[in-house]
Amino acid sequence: MIVADLDMPEMDGFDLAQAIRANPRTADIPVIGLSSAPGLEKNERVRRAGFCQIVAKFDRKGLIAILQELQQQEPQQSLKCA
Repeated sequence: MIVADLDMPEMDGFDLAQAIRANPRTADIPVIGLSSAPGLEKNERVRRAGFCQIVAKFDRKGLIAILQELQQQEPQQSLKCA
């Protein structure tokens, strides 16, 4: 599982997620995006880039809920985005 800021310098979170999805060895790893300003337009871009979810940077409870949901999936399943 990877949690990445969408607004990183050099390679932003969108580029990172696309690189993860493009590599067969990492394509199935769930990626959660953190954003200081989530919105409908950004949400669509997040989905296209391959993120599982987007969470506001300071929404600790929301992030924990998503992490717990992914961890509770069946052990024999690889972690999948909902």
